[in-house]
Formats: sequence, C-alpha cells, structure tokens
Amino acid sequence: MIGRSAGTMAGLLLLGACAQLGGEPIPPMDTSVAPESLEFANVRADYDRAVEQSFTEMPFANGALSVTGPDGMADLATYRLVPCRGGQAICAGSDAGPAGQLRRTPDWFVVTGLYGRTFWLSYGGDGYVQRGGEYWPIAWNARPNGTGDGDAPSLETPYPHGYRTLDERVAVPVGSAGGAMLPLGNPPQAQGPGRPLTMGADSG
Repeated sequence: MIGRSAGTMAGLLLLGACAQLGGEPIPPMDTSVAPESLEFANVRADYDRAVEQSFTEMPFANGALSVTGPDGMADLATYRLVPCRGGQAICAGSDAGPAGQLRRTPDWFVVTGLYGRTFWLSYGGDGYVQRGGEYWPIAWNARPNGTGDGDAPSLETPYPHGYRTLDERVAVPVGSAGGAMLPLGNPPQAQGPGRPLTMGADSG
C-alpha cells in the first residue's frame, strides 16, 4: 500500500514538472517533403514485381500456354501459344504454326502477330488480349500443368483431363474417351455420359 502511494506521488511530481515546462510553445517544425524525394510509388512497384516474380509462374517457363479469354462480348475462345524457333519466337497452335514476336517489359510478356491479337501476359496466369483498341481479361496456364486435351500430364488428381469425378472415368469404356473439338464461338456441350466437356478449338 505504501509503495502504491509513493508511486502515485512520484507520478504527480513528474506531471507538475511537465506542467511548468509546458508554458513555452513547441517551435514549429517543417515537415514538408520535396516531391522529387518521394519515391514510394517506384519502390512499391519494384516490391510488387519482386513478390509476384518470386511466388508466381512466369509465362512460358513451363512451355506452351493455353490461353482463355473472351472473343467479342459473349463467346470464349482458347488460344495455344508455343515457344518455337529455338526460343526466338512464339508460334500459334504448335511449334510449326505461324510465328509471332515476344517482347518483355518489367510487367508483361507481350506476344504480337498471332491470331490477329496482341497478348499481354503477366506473372501468375492472367493478363489481357488486345484486339483493335479494346483490352479483354484473359487467363493462361502452362499446358504441362494440365491444360491440354490429354496430350500433357494430368492435374494432380486420380483422373485425366475433362473428367469431373473418378466415377465418370470408371464409367467410360476403354477407347471411348476424348471428345471432338467444337469450333470457336459455340457453347460447350456435353458429349454423352462419362465424356469430357470441350469448348473451343485449340488453334486457328
């Protein structure tokens, strides 16, 4: 009890000393910063790039890409972008298809000259497709990661591409799996019980 009273008294004495010093105003301080010394935006962009490049996949790092995006206002289209010509170009459909150019910026892998469009691919599986003056969001994934129509390893699941459940895989007789491809612009259609769903052509 005595210790508590002594602590209270010491606190009051210190407050009294502060009150006596508080008579003089604190001199104003200049806290302005010249605009040229502010580099927060640049530091933030570099930081964001470093994080994204460290933790997400780089376009073409695992080979050919399957790209999905809108074709006009409603339809979805798929495109296949394949590194070709010894890594000097990107080809449409396969390594023997028409060749386009790839250029890199700090944030984008820009593919031009294919499908009548410009593809802006960023780290992590997204980007934009440019047609004329319009930009549409796209998603991409490396075909070896499981985006192929059975010509690449399956996803880390017990069933191959296109099957939604293991029961569907078991229900399909051997040799009857694999659906026909639909032309671009057509809606996806079920192709019989136990058959995979397909949408869009993978080239053209």
